[in-house]
Amino acid sequence: MAIPRSTVELFHELLAVSIKDLVPSRRILARDVAWDSTGFTVVPFDAIVCDASALASALIDGLDGEVVNRDDPGSGGYGHSFFLRAHGRVSVARGLHAGSRRAIGGWIEDLPNFDITRSLIAAVPGGWLFGVGHPEQGIALVLVHPATHDDDSNASALVGAIRYLWPGHESKVRPLAQHAISVAPIFDPQCAARGELAIGNRAFTIDPLRGDGVGYALRGALLAHSVLAAISSGREPAPYLAYYRARLSDAFCTHVRACISHYKRAWNAAIWAYEIDDMSQCLSQISPHQPHAFHLRGRDLVPA
Repeated sequence: MAIPRSTVELFHELLAVSIKDLVPSRRILARDVAWDSTGFTVVPFDAIVCDASALASALIDGLDGEVVNRDDPGSGGYGHSFFLRAHGRVSVARGLHAGSRRAIGGWIEDLPNFDITRSLIAAVPGGWLFGVGHPEQGIALVLVHPATHDDDSNASALVGAIRYLWPGHESKVRPLAQHAISVAPIFDPQCAARGELAIGNRAFTIDPLRGDGVGYALRGALLAHSVLAAISSGREPAPYLAYYRARLSDAFCTHVRACISHYKRAWNAAIWAYEIDDMSQCLSQISPHQPHAFHLRGRDLVPA
């Protein structure tokens, strides 16, 4: 994954550690983009590239605490302890889905004229392809395609994308799995409930095309910390839980609107028609934005 410079700085500010000290990484300064045409344009993009699973493992290994079970609810139905739900993704049963597109990852040793100081994103006939030089060796790849893609094998769809951009090199691709995963944005409207807060992917997931997943996770965790700090100080929980839900709902809607705009601009926009419609339908199910009752001052929530 490629983590933008602003998020790298936030990561250091919040955790007092740099990503490069935790896992192997490399810096990139630009992105090769072929989106609204088949020709590539160089776009500035300052980011740190690292392996997502390695970073997650390093962060988990660095935690020094213990899991505490929720207390019995106290007065008003709330206890002073909350479960933080951070593992896994939004529950399919209760999440609002902004589409159904899927992705499959892969790896290739090298590609002609691929600059490892840049990432790449290109619209291809069957979807879009993301590529970035792995911090240790080779090039990591992700192909995103509509769920209605007529290719029986997700792996062969990835091979087809490489064949389209680099004819003759498709045989070098090593798919990481035969089955694709869902990458459409999903939001859990129950992300803040009695005795429970969902954070990260458990609250809402983002599209890899538009999203800075680490940034959303860090900012969501900071917001959850501020909400729990306010409640633990003895304040009535309901307004703070409502604020948490509203903030995440706003962030989700902003993200989905940006996705709609971006997918509409692709030269292969026709294949995304159902996804664009599903995203619009999802937004229509979310209540319009209301003024927030609080705002963050540093790490503290204060009345707006």
